[in-house]
Amino acid sequence: MSEHAGRPTEESSGGHEVAERVRASFARQGLMRLLGAEAVEVGEGRCVIEAPFAEGITQQESYFLGAVTGAIADTAGYRRVLSLESSHMQS
Repeated sequence: MSEHAGRPTEESSGGHEVAERVRASFARQGLMRLLGAEAVEVGEGRCVIEAPFAEGITQQESYFLGAVTGAIADTAGYRRVLSLESSHMQS
């Protein structure tokens, strides 16, 4: 289970529409599906993504490839900005 499970998110504190928009965008991200990644925490200005360990996405020493880490960081950063844009559009 995620260490983030049960933590308050924007979803639980009133930003449900923002979280839905961010999660819908995330669901269209093919690479994240391929990695088995999940957006485990979404809120205004926040997106936490977790990906399970899998041998197919590691380098020779069994660490995640830098490209995997970079793709997850890029995806989380974009979703973070999207959450801010979404919340400002509602204001």
